Amino acid sequence: MKRKKGLRWFRILAGMLLTALLYRAAAAESARVNERADITVIQMKARGLTAADAGEIQERELEAEEPLELNFWGEAGERTVTSRVNGKSEPVSLLYTGEKSGLVLPGTEILSWKENGCCLDKKTADALFGTEEAAGQTVWMGEKEYTVCGTFESFRKLVLCRARREDGAVLTAISCRVPKEDGAASRVQEFMMRQNLAGEVTDLTFLAYLSRNLMLLLPVCLGIRLLQMISRAISGAEETQTNGKRDTFALPLRCLRLILIVGICVFLWENIRIPSDMIPSRWSDFSFWGTWWETQKENLLRVFFMAQGETQVMFLWNFCRFVCASAGAVFCFLLCTDGA
Repeated sequence: MKRKKGLRWFRILAGMLLTALLYRAAAAESARVNERADITVIQMKARGLTAADAGEIQERELEAEEPLELNFWGEAGERTVTSRVNGKSEPVSLLYTGEKSGLVLPGTEILSWKENGCCLDKKTADALFGTEEAAGQTVWMGEKEYTVCGTFESFRKLVLCRARREDGAVLTAISCRVPKEDGAASRVQEFMMRQNLAGEVTDLTFLAYLSRNLMLLLPVCLGIRLLQMISRAISGAEETQTNGKRDTFALPLRCLRLILIVGICVFLWENIRIPSDMIPSRWSDFSFWGTWWETQKENLLRVFFMAQGETQVMFLWNFCRFVCASAGAVFCFLLCTDGA
């Protein structure tokens, strides 16, 4: 009997520890998701812009009442980067970017001050120099020399360079930082109308909101488990009273249960967030949800089938990791407290 009880408590403690670890991992991934939630991408339908054209649009945007932070970028196909010091070469995809390169790839902001600099993904840096931290090294693309300013995480082998007029860079996409996540798509559409641009907008704000709301799932499960325990205690107290014995804990337990129910409702009310574009303007707009889901599906498909840059792919990767960690935390909690 003692052995069974000991194993039961071991299962509970081990499960709670694993739950805490998974929930911590989920919180870290959710933070990464929300860190990039204010970035919206426009894939332009026209042939693209030169670095000069992009600079003019940025100057005009600064004169707007609520200007957006912009970065123009575009993929330029396959290239070969070479380290002439050790004679090693690696095939990579070349990405041209404007001054705000951090909107495309986090950690590459230093390119704003290094026109002849570049940033490499960590796999390419390791293949060329034997280390993922290759800042200060020199690489060549054709006959052009670049100083490596830093490295970044990427699924692909990439080199990121500033778009210069003499390179003939064609910029086909715009990354926009929208200060307020609510209504990001509408803000970007207004910008496109102001600048007479046409393109497809990829807005993943919904997933950022979803990650925040899913973080509430484990606390709610904990509250429900406490409610179950209190309800069982109340049932035991009522059974004691039925047998003719006095139980002074029945009334306080009922009050505690009521307080807990109200607390859970207030917690959800205060913390659940719904993006404004999920709320129809008219209750009778029955086609709203169908259109909204189609838009979200197109956003996700666009990430995989168009040149979106690594930010959106990493965003989805972090979201998937968050979902796995969050679901694992809830599953472990429910499993270890089953029957408790």
